[in-house]
Amino acid sequence: DYESGVAETYYRINNGPIKAVSVDGHPLITTEGANNTLEYWSVDNAGNEELPHKILTGIKLDKTKPSSSISFDGTVGDNNWFISNVTVTLTADDVLSGVDSIFYSFDNVKWEKYVEPFTISNEGVVTVYFKSVDKAGNLESVKMETIKIDKTPPTGSIAINNNAPYTNSTLVTLSLTAIDATSGISKVRFSNDGIWDTEPWEDCTPTKAWIIPEGDGVKTVYVQFMDNAGLISTTYSDIIILDTTPPLIVAVNRQPDGDVEPSQTVKIFVNVTDSLSGVGNLILSYNINNSSTWTYITMTLNVTSGLYEGIILGQQADTLVKYKIIAYDNAGNHVVEDNDGQYYVYTVVPEFPSLIILLALMAFLAYFLNVAKKKLGRGKI
Repeated sequence: DYESGVAETYYRINNGPIKAVSVDGHPLITTEGANNTLEYWSVDNAGNEELPHKILTGIKLDKTKPSSSISFDGTVGDNNWFISNVTVTLTADDVLSGVDSIFYSFDNVKWEKYVEPFTISNEGVVTVYFKSVDKAGNLESVKMETIKIDKTPPTGSIAINNNAPYTNSTLVTLSLTAIDATSGISKVRFSNDGIWDTEPWEDCTPTKAWIIPEGDGVKTVYVQFMDNAGLISTTYSDIIILDTTPPLIVAVNRQPDGDVEPSQTVKIFVNVTDSLSGVGNLILSYNINNSSTWTYITMTLNVTSGLYEGIILGQQADTLVKYKIIAYDNAGNHVVEDNDGQYYVYTVVPEFPSLIILLALMAFLAYFLNVAKKKLGRGKI
């Protein structure tokens, strides 16, 4: 206004209250949306109001950050573990200016622009970071979501009685190893027939007491492991031979089989068999003169005769010797052959029979000499 000069400038937003620029400062639009209206005009010092008012329409204001979300597509196992590759889909919403871009990262440092769903194939716990920006430049705060992927079944092993080849008891101890590097071992189950129908899952421990079926012969125990993702291992197994039958002692003989002279050693021969686990140790146990002490000798196998042999040391005359045989097989079964509780017995023959013979010879010689002397005295021989 070149004559009276401009006294004041006024404005109002979205038909709201009229405000003076000099009092309220610059117009401030606070209402979000795409259709804000700014109306402004001036008044000179004479009170003349500028007509028509100037009007700006369609002013857009977006102060709200967009909101993004994430979804996963894959095969889900137990405990929220995925047991397959996982497809990741990111979406975002912005009701005002609209979404411009979505970004994602696996370390919250290096970011990639999201274009289309992507696949995660790495096993383990994976964290996906994501954020979006709208067309007004509002940047969403970083979000994160963790997924767990385990595609590999567990592995393991089983050993019966620490890999012993034989047992004489149906109660055995199973030693287990189980490995699952991703989700970890959860459960285990056992079977005597390898058919997985009613066998229950139970907590996995390093050892397990187990009953194998009765009846001598080869026994197999089967095991499977499950990890926390619900993946089941292949079947592992171990075998052991159940032998509850003791060895059979066929015959016990000695040499000499007749009188035993003083200081003469006695060799004992034993024929023993065991058809399942085989003969283990053979013990010759003997007793002198009914004492409380028994001497134990490990017998050795004569591969030529197929008999086990043991030596009883020579004893003095009139010694009573009792002996028995204890046979063990490789499964730990044993049998005692003691002649039905009577033991095998011999007595070292006394020395007096030889003395009598000697005395008789001496008497005969003395008689002969006496007769000879008499004949010489008569002059006759």
